[in-house]
Amino acid sequence: MTRANVHYKNVNCPEPRWFRRLKNAVSTASNTVVILLLATGYSEDSLTILYVRVGISGLMSFIGALLSDSET
Repeated sequence: MTRANVHYKNVNCPEPRWFRRLKNAVSTASNTVVILLLATGYSEDSLTILYVRVGISGLMSFIGALLSDSET
């Protein structure tokens, strides 16, 4: 297994499999937490919850764009 590297030249390279799985797990957990928070009465904080959810998604996408297993 090759080591993952982070570099701006990796934008066109695919993400490592372990990161795709991690991103999927974080996304699923985040969606579940949002649903549970809204269902238990935190709807007045829905804008904050939305900001956090979109921030997590954007951060994971940004990291995924820079992360690659292939040699550059």
